[in-house]
Amino acid sequence: MYIDTTQEELLRERLRCGDKEALFSLMIIYYNDLFKYALKFTSDPELTKDLVNQFFIHVWENRTNLYKAEKIKPYLIVSFLICHCLMFKMINRYKGQLQEEMACVLNGRSCVQNEKK
Repeated sequence: MYIDTTQEELLRERLRCGDKEALFSLMIIYYNDLFKYALKFTSDPELTKDLVNQFFIHVWENRTNLYKAEKIKPYLIVSFLICHCLMFKMINRYKGQLQEEMACVLNGRSCVQNEKK
């Protein structure tokens, strides 16, 4: 969905003033873009939905920062990435460990990591 500069400025002002309808408008406009972006990192639609929903709560709680952004969409994407970057790394690390453990089990090998002495 396209939003012109005037609409964007109005939306930011409404958010800054605490208008919850403005948050819902923001979600309607940008939810799908953020969802598609986040899905690249998680590959899990349910987890992605939770992350994006939680992010919009974060946006609401920090709505005065959005007011400072020149453009809303780039701000949202960068903020989302920063907000969840560590979580994405942990998810990917955990998925890798889980895949290794599953391969060990399927091949009948021990999955216990050798500890360094």
